[in-house]
Amino acid sequence: LEMAHRLIVMGEAPRAVIAAVECPDPSPKTRWFAERGLLARSGEVRPFGRERNGFVLGEAAVAVVVEPVSALQDRRIRGIYEAGATAEEAWKLSLPDVTSRAYLRAMEAALRRAGRRPEEIGAVVPHGTATPLGDRYEADALHRLFGRGGVPPACALKGWVGHTLGASALLEIVLTLWALEEGFLPGTPTAFPPDPACALPLTREARPLAAVASASTSDAVVVLKTALGFGGFNGAAVLACPSHSASVPASGQGRRREEGGSMRR
Repeated sequence: LEMAHRLIVMGEAPRAVIAAVECPDPSPKTRWFAERGLLARSGEVRPFGRERNGFVLGEAAVAVVVEPVSALQDRRIRGIYEAGATAEEAWKLSLPDVTSRAYLRAMEAALRRAGRRPEEIGAVVPHGTATPLGDRYEADALHRLFGRGGVPPACALKGWVGHTLGASALLEIVLTLWALEEGFLPGTPTAFPPDPACALPLTREARPLAAVASASTSDAVVVLKTALGFGGFNGAAVLACPSHSASVPASGQGRRREEGGSMRR
């Protein structure tokens, strides 16, 4: 998304199609994850839950079209990509370096590029693979980022669709924007009972859009989506979901927000 955004802003492309697909091989790939204790023994993904014990692999194929807001004319905006950032630490293939704070750095950089403050974020969609170390690492970084104001409403989607690996970030962006467009933020029922050491504001049931929008200081619901990849990759994206009546968020006055790319599924 960030590469497509930059190409459009620089005038190198009028629009971009971004696609991701994952169809895990049921033999070698599954065995690799199983040997490292990453697959859920329970057969259920329980992100940030007290009883979490790994993830379940999923399959996905997803694509979005990104183009300048000005090019949409009367077409409906599904979401606006404001900015993104990555940070790498390359410590272990399947474990994060918890001392590097690379995940926190990626989120801070994404907010800075978007011209956003943490208190402007209305919802968070973390990576949430339901691994004991990974979820705790994410939760700690989120609490550091939002500080005294507290983490805004959150949902973790792998409990619904499994871990779709290379397709997971784009799939979860599309699902989040679709849900907000339909008027709700999904719940995370498999996170219960929750892990008090993570203490993220997840709910069993879906939350109405009004509850999410009230946490945001803009006319659009601003979402922070994060991702952690194998080999020490950390990524974050700031997205805005316009209200049903709006074609462009009135808050889009900042430098990066004026350059934002709209997305169509």
